[in-house]
Parts: sequence; structure tokens; C-alpha cells
Amino acid sequence: SGLNSMIFQSGSRFIARGGSNPFGAGQPSSVVTFQSGSTFDCQITGPAFSGRTYANFELNNAGTVTATGSATSTIENITINDGTFNYNMTGRSNIKGNITVAPGKTMNIAPASNPTDSLVFNGTSQQSISGAGTFTITNTISIQNKVVLNNTAGLVLNKNVTIPGTLVMLSGNITTGANTLTLGTNILISGTLA
Repeated sequence: SGLNSMIFQSGSRFIARGGSNPFGAGQPSSVVTFQSGSTFDCQITGPAFSGRTYANFELNNAGTVTATGSATSTIENITINDGTFNYNMTGRSNIKGNITVAPGKTMNIAPASNPTDSLVFNGTSQQSISGAGTFTITNTISIQNKVVLNNTAGLVLNKNVTIPGTLVMLSGNITTGANTLTLGTNILISGTLA
């Protein structure tokens, strides 16, 4: 009950220290709305992602959080300050902002089955992947596992990134600077540029 009754406006912070689903109802319904610029401070292990929209997602849990599901998810910035984040969605995953992984922390993208798009960078301002932590994209099935750039402002790599599946360039450029963008070379799941 009370759907859409709790609104987190820009600058606000939802600190989750207990429970699991911050949305309080099965998707697509939600009690909570995260408006652009708000932050979900995840200190729990089981938040919902399938069919959900966060603004900024910040992981501050020393354990492992795994996101799964086939419904579309949308997140602005992803910041991994602690622990491991396995972002294994099989549905479309819209990333509107930056991905930052702190030293000694990990973000993995490894869907268990063929997603339509594993990760879509579609913000309205320049996006980046950065941080001294580990950032990996694992293509577990085939080249159907795609990373899509659809942002005219582009994507900046502040670290080396490997895309084993298909990289689809719809709009914008990828700026590598001194870093390396590697497409996969495995004979079964070689990377491609579309």
C-alpha cells in the first residue's frame, strides 16, 4: 500500500542497513521513488534490480551484492566503495552516469544467459568508467552479450576495459586516453564492433 508515497529528491540519501527490497512492493509497483540526483546507500545484500530505477547506487557493504532479473533496470551513477557488485541482469541495463570502483573492490558484469543488451550507456552528459578497483565484463554465453554506447557526449575510460562480446556504437565516441579498450579474442566468444 502507499504506492509512490516516499519520494527521494535530488541530494537525499536512502541508507539501507536492513531488509532487502527498498521498493516495498513487487515490480513494477513501488512505494519508493528515487528522483535524479538522489542516492541509494546499499549496506544490505539483497536489493531488487529487475524492473527497478535507482538514481545513484552506492555499494557500502563488505559482502557481495548480486543483481539478477530480466526486466529493464536503470541506474544513474554506480559507485562501489566496498565489497563486490555482480551486475548480472539479463534484461536491458541502462546506465545514465558513471561507474567508479574503489581500490580493492570489484564490479562484475556476467549475466547467466543471453541478455538483449548487457549494459547500455545512454546518459545525456559525458560518462566514465574509473577507479583503481576491478571492473570486468564476462561474456558467458555468446556475442549476443552487448555493451551499447548511445550517448552523443561519449564515454571516457579512466582504466583498461575488456568487452568480450559485442560493442555497439549508436552515438558518441569512446575516449581511451592512455588506457586500452580490448575486444575479446576467444575463438568462441570473440569481441566485435557493430
